Amino acid sequence: MNPKILHIGCGPFKYPEYINTDLEMDVTKHWDYEDSTIDAVVSQHVFQEMYWKELIYAFQEAYRVLKKGGYMRFGVPTVKQNMSLQRMLSWGNKNLLTFDILSTVLLTVGFKTCEQVDYQLTKSGMRLTLIDNRPGETTFIEVQK
Repeated sequence: MNPKILHIGCGPFKYPEYINTDLEMDVTKHWDYEDSTIDAVVSQHVFQEMYWKELIYAFQEAYRVLKKGGYMRFGVPTVKQNMSLQRMLSWGNKNLLTFDILSTVLLTVGFKTCEQVDYQLTKSGMRLTLIDNRPGETTFIEVQK
C-alpha cells in the first residue's frame, strides 16, 4: 500500500504519489483530514510566509492528521550568518526563522524528534524528497510524530 503523503503548497508542481494541495487548502485553518490518517506531510518554502500564530496552528494540524510515527518534512529559508536579511524578507516572507526556534516549537507541539536533514536525504524511508529545491538557501527539517 502506498503511503498517504500530503503535499502542502504545491503550486504547479504536482506529483501523482502525493495528495497535492495549494490555494484550495488554507493551512492556517482546520485541515479537512481525519485524525491520524496521513503518513507524511511535505512542504517547501511555505511556512516562512505565515505569522507565528498561523504557523503554530499549521504545525498542530500536521501533528493531528499524521499517523503515529508519521513524518513531516519541510524546507524553509533560515537566518544564517552573511545572509542578506533584506533578500529573505523580499519574497513576501513574514518570518525570519532559525532551526533552533523551529525545533523548540515543533517539539512543544508534540513531535518526538526534530532534525535538520540534507537536501534529497530523508530518514523516513518514504519518498519525501521529490519536492526538495533551492538547496543553497533552504534548511530541510524532518519531524516525527
